[in-house]
Amino acid sequence: MRGRRSLLVTCVVLGGCASAGLTVPAPSVRFAETPPPLPEPPRAGPNDSDRVRHVRVAVRVGDRAVLRWDGHCRVGVWTTLDQWTATPFVTREAWGRLGKRRPKRLARVKDEVLSGALVRIRPEQTDGDVLSVSFAAEVAEGTVGPERSVGNFFGRTVKLPAPRRHGYRFFGTAPDGFKGPVARWDDIVVYLGDDSGDDPPPGACHFHVGKSSGFVAGDSIRVEAFVRVWKPAKPIRIAADGVDRADYRLVDRRRAAGFSGRGQKTANYGDTFSCERK
Repeated sequence: MRGRRSLLVTCVVLGGCASAGLTVPAPSVRFAETPPPLPEPPRAGPNDSDRVRHVRVAVRVGDRAVLRWDGHCRVGVWTTLDQWTATPFVTREAWGRLGKRRPKRLARVKDEVLSGALVRIRPEQTDGDVLSVSFAAEVAEGTVGPERSVGNFFGRTVKLPAPRRHGYRFFGTAPDGFKGPVARWDDIVVYLGDDSGDDPPPGACHFHVGKSSGFVAGDSIRVEAFVRVWKPAKPIRIAADGVDRADYRLVDRRRAAGFSGRGQKTANYGDTFSCERK
């Protein structure tokens, strides 16, 4: 957890293999070029509570535990648990030349591509009783490919890298006290409680898409596979008062496939998903 006050969050990260060794299988689905936006964090609501709930969370990829969290989370408050490995890359370079002098690189701007897992947890409260646990989870892998030419500035070849990120997202709700898997896409599984068991809570949506399958718990749900790729944009060039300048930059685009729904009604984007409540 980064930047969280201990007054609000008492969840702590326990043992688990580091996200640096994370290998997340790339999705094999048909992506929508313009997917719908992701749900935004609530803009209003409680940010503190005098009640806490013990919550254990685990994320697995394949046969090994990626991360485990164990602690007490505020009732009615979203708690963010995450562990990322950040790989930096240059996302922008500015070049300039005064008159006929040799061109120079003026500035570099860096960004990061993240690998790891994030789980947001909110124990729900109704009439004083905790009845369920809402969750939003993301498991992803990011890589930075070798540099490639993005332009030529007065004889100087400008190169920028090729970052890419892919992963999976789950949004749902599990009954209070449930221990076991609450979301899965093939070998990627999110658990409440210890990372054990095979079956989600009753009424979960069991979905299929192509050769992949999984499930997510809850009545109001969303599942998404995504890929995010940074590509070179057209350079911005300016010539004024004897000074030539050019900005070379990468821009990213998200493509995704998934579905969302409430009860028996679901809506797909990208590929075609089937959902059966069991």
